[in-house]
Amino acid sequence: MAIDDRHRSKASEELDMIEAMAADFERGLRAGRDPFSAGTNTKASASQAADNGIVRTTLASAWLRRLCPRCGHSFRLDDRIARDQGRIVHAAGTDICNMSASSTTERPNAGHDPRDPRRQDAARLEQQFNAGLRRAHQLGPGGPLVTTLLPGHRLLAPPRQGFGRKRCAVCGHTLRPYDDVVICPCQPHDPICQAAVHCDRVHQMPCLDDWADRAGGTACPVTSVPRPLGHTP
Repeated sequence: MAIDDRHRSKASEELDMIEAMAADFERGLRAGRDPFSAGTNTKASASQAADNGIVRTTLASAWLRRLCPRCGHSFRLDDRIARDQGRIVHAAGTDICNMSASSTTERPNAGHDPRDPRRQDAARLEQQFNAGLRRAHQLGPGGPLVTTLLPGHRLLAPPRQGFGRKRCAVCGHTLRPYDDVVICPCQPHDPICQAAVHCDRVHQMPCLDDWADRAGGTACPVTSVPRPLGHTP
């Protein structure tokens, strides 16, 4: 009898431990999916809500690909976000979030003025790195024409009159300064449209390759119309 009681007691302890682990796991999932509404009384939610309520966007984030109401840009992976009066917005200091959704005038954030010489030096270094990467991947005359979207490019126009920002025709994310894209992927050497597709290994957005792999590059990513013959992505 005593042995049976010990067995039942041990089994009960193991069951309690399993249920506690399952509860902790569920709390961790909820904290990862919605760190704002998750409580901060667990280690998982506390780590998510660190840095004064600022969290980073993950594949499980409900706001991934949604638009920031301040700048009109989509939320990408690893974007730092915060809550402002019930809205999910890019956290302060996010470089691309320097324009309100209704404004057409750039408003640099404090410490992120593009006229800052240090900022200009960083931009030049990034351009040089991108150019070297394109050469290494042979994206030159024999491949697609890659365009780096520098500030002021027409594809970076701010949202106005009810129209949002331009987006990649494959991933759907808004186009940001210094993104590498191919304009008119069907006919990049003789473009017939201004649709852009990311070809950006620096920012881990190989959308042109994804399109070519998934659809064989046989149909336009915008209209789904068969591509002109004799053109390669």
